[in-house]
Amino acid sequence: MRRFFCLILMMLLLTGCAALEPIVGSWEEEITISVLGIGQSDAEAAAVTRFLFRENGSGSWVTAFADGSHPEAVREFSYSLEEDVLTLTFKQEDHPIQFTMTLTGDSLRLENDRGAFHLIRTE
Repeated sequence: MRRFFCLILMMLLLTGCAALEPIVGSWEEEITISVLGIGQSDAEAAAVTRFLFRENGSGSWVTAFADGSHPEAVREFSYSLEEDVLTLTFKQEDHPIQFTMTLTGDSLRLENDRGAFHLIRTE
């Protein structure tokens, strides 16, 4: 009985880890963002957005201007994946963000009602 219980527990642990495994790593996309400045109209700047998904269910979302003119914006989160729904829960925020996820090889598409990311695996 004890062996049976241990076997079931091991299978549950391995199954839970395997669900996150496909997206573990670093993903990025080149983007264009609007920049507002004093005395100027809307301008656009090239930037990179990068998602890092760690094996332990934590991650970070970094956005950086391509020319280095502004500091990187970093948001730490924990994440969960159930079928094709990726949920990001940010530190010190009450409302998680959910994305519909499509993974094809080294291409990851995250989409919700606010837009979509077309990310490429970098690690």
